[in-house]
Amino acid sequence: MGNEWNSVHKDSAASRGPSIKVALAFPDLYEIGMSHLGMNILYHLLNEQEDVIAERVYCPWIDMEEKMRQNKISIFSIESHTPLKEFDIVGFSLQYEMCYTNVLTMLDLAGIPLFASQRDETYPLIIAGGACAFNPEPLSEFIDMFVVGEAEEAIIEIVKKVQKFKGLRVKRQELLKEMTGIEGVYVPSLYEIHYNPDGTVHSIKPVYDGIPPEVKKRIVENIDSVFYPVKPVVPYQAIIHDRAVVEILRGCTQGCRFCQAGMISRPVRMKSLNRLKEISGKIIENTGWEEISLLALNACDYPEIEGIVRSIIEKYGRRGVRISLPSVRPQDFSLHLACALSLDSRAKPTLTFAPEAGTQRLRNIINKGLDEDEIMANIKNAYKAGWDSCKLYFMIGLPGETEEDIRGIIEFTKKLEAEGKRINPKASVHASISSFVPKPHTPFQWEPQEKIEVLHEKQKKIINSLKKIEIRWHRPEMSFLEGVFARGDRNLGRVILHAWRNGARFDSWEETFKFSIWENAFREYGIDPSFYLYRKRDYNEIFPWDHIDTGVKKEFLINENKKSKAGIITPNCIFEGCQGCGACAKFGTHSPKIKVNTEKYSPSFLKFDLPSEAKQRIRITFSKREKLKYISHLDLHRTIVRALRRAEVPFTFSSGFHPQPRVILGLPLSVGMVSDAELCDVFLYERVEPGEFIRRLSAQLPEGLVLKNIEEIFLPAPPLPSIIKAARYNVDLRLATEGMENTILAEKIEAFLQQDKIVVRRKARGTSKMLNIRPMIEDIEYTNPDSSGHLALKISMKVSNESNARVDEVIQALFGSEAKILRVERKELLCG
Repeated sequence: MGNEWNSVHKDSAASRGPSIKVALAFPDLYEIGMSHLGMNILYHLLNEQEDVIAERVYCPWIDMEEKMRQNKISIFSIESHTPLKEFDIVGFSLQYEMCYTNVLTMLDLAGIPLFASQRDETYPLIIAGGACAFNPEPLSEFIDMFVVGEAEEAIIEIVKKVQKFKGLRVKRQELLKEMTGIEGVYVPSLYEIHYNPDGTVHSIKPVYDGIPPEVKKRIVENIDSVFYPVKPVVPYQAIIHDRAVVEILRGCTQGCRFCQAGMISRPVRMKSLNRLKEISGKIIENTGWEEISLLALNACDYPEIEGIVRSIIEKYGRRGVRISLPSVRPQDFSLHLACALSLDSRAKPTLTFAPEAGTQRLRNIINKGLDEDEIMANIKNAYKAGWDSCKLYFMIGLPGETEEDIRGIIEFTKKLEAEGKRINPKASVHASISSFVPKPHTPFQWEPQEKIEVLHEKQKKIINSLKKIEIRWHRPEMSFLEGVFARGDRNLGRVILHAWRNGARFDSWEETFKFSIWENAFREYGIDPSFYLYRKRDYNEIFPWDHIDTGVKKEFLINENKKSKAGIITPNCIFEGCQGCGACAKFGTHSPKIKVNTEKYSPSFLKFDLPSEAKQRIRITFSKREKLKYISHLDLHRTIVRALRRAEVPFTFSSGFHPQPRVILGLPLSVGMVSDAELCDVFLYERVEPGEFIRRLSAQLPEGLVLKNIEEIFLPAPPLPSIIKAARYNVDLRLATEGMENTILAEKIEAFLQQDKIVVRRKARGTSKMLNIRPMIEDIEYTNPDSSGHLALKISMKVSNESNARVDEVIQALFGSEAKILRVERKELLCG
């Protein structure tokens, strides 16, 4: 981590003026945060600025947090390992309410006071943005300021303010007052909230003149011209969404009444087709990713969706690049689009659709507006185009839900599976069941949430009725807590702090979520969480987030709530005209009016197979050095394939149902080892001269991989792994017994090698077995140990297709607990 492909490393000494250091903090694991587009955009945008240094930091897992505390290690950025406390700005991305305790973990590990009121100007400015900033109150005691809305332009203005006042010894509160002049910035300490005797909000008012009474969310008016990173960071280890992402449009006016994202992202703005072609091409060429995701709340709202899919596949399909649409409404999924998303006649990834409800009545209530026959017909299009797997998202606990709606989920899923198998015998259906959480700024913000025990019963009924179908579901207790913080107020800050102090961490993870900690925290402060969840709100009630202006009028939301009770559909304004939400008028823009494109692209251009016939075979020898020694064998393979794709090396793919790049690594190298002798065979469908191959690939290999040699291999030669017969390693270790005499060491090694059996216990995948490694050990040489116990060994081991000895097993069997391995380097692979 920190030296990934396209990561940015800047030197503050090279800046002309005072450099501003910004830490972009994601309160979850690296694997989660690296998948977040917004953080990637800000990272590269900030680093484009001459006097700004942006680096990343992620929340350590629980065991790592414990080790850091034990060893008094402050949390640091992954690029330069700078402690978080030394940055000028720390910006948290808040995408989910269940990450709040992780924010406190990161602040505390940095040695930064948790409460904003306890931080003076010597500490970094703590800011936060993301979806949760639309109700910032539960975290308001811990965050200096929130950025509400889209941050591309606001973050530059914030950085310039900090740069202007840096070194002037301006009091923190004065700086925060200055920040309120930036549209989209909310400073909680500059607002007072008064409560009614019943606990509801009476008023929200600024404490000083000149502070805006409402905070208007920030939007980017022209997303076609706004900065977009075409050299995104490419990780060397697997992450949750390991693919290129191209945002095709922003905003959604479908108007699903439960959906916060659709309400807070208005108005709709789109990138032009030419701009998308430019961005997608550059990203593929700069990253080597094998998948590109066209991102939108509903990708099929983009009028040229088939055009951009066609463009990418025509240009990059033969290089093994596939396309995914993470969000598609079933009624928009045409047979042409299904074909266009298919790279060839072989395996396809799972398609995801969100009917949300099991009956037409309930779909009308939530404004999903889907007809079951239409849904079924369009999902069947996917099966006709050769797709094998379909995932359905449903929601339970929706306002107006009855037993009939639960049965509808069951019957719809069974019917779809049966229809799919009639078209494609391999067809499968997966279902995901989530619980409705009423979110701020939505028409359902006045509705109560379903109680935990009721949600458990509904889940149980669905699961028991669909035993042959894979079902995933969310724990109702987690949805309970999400709902509390989604509609919570400032009183919840002390609950969050108490839960964190008592061990609440990574609350969005099933294995670490502890509901009892939160129950105790609510009891400790006499706060009844049902106040936030289970009561129906009056239309006149002032909400804790009413001073946050999304641009959507409250009157519109009230009207939508009333229409839901009558089952009346509100059409999508980009197709059927303005529906009066107010967003366009507020921001002086307008959502595009789209005429449905009736022209259908012929899928004939997709009738190709990935190239599988090889015309050349090249064997490369390369080094794997310190900076990449902790990536696994599979991660190394993926890294090399992406480097080859960036280098435009024409590698072939295997035949069969799941085609894979014919890039074959030699003997796997254990994580933590370096090597000077790794081998890899690459099969090409077009000949490339060796010198040209070296030139192309060397320029695209990351730091830590060094190309040493290439040679052309006879095409029918045996597979590379089968011809590797032995491996030689250099091992540096330290003995607990200092100053071991040379003769004693020689006798110890000689006696070890004279044994007929050396049995070790090997653990793998939860089981263990006894293994005799003596036949695999050829020889062990040593250098004289120094006075501190440092020892260097040269170990030669046989390699077979059945099982191989590991270096750590040999050292453990030879020295037991007396030896600590410091470094292992593979020096040679012997082929025969």
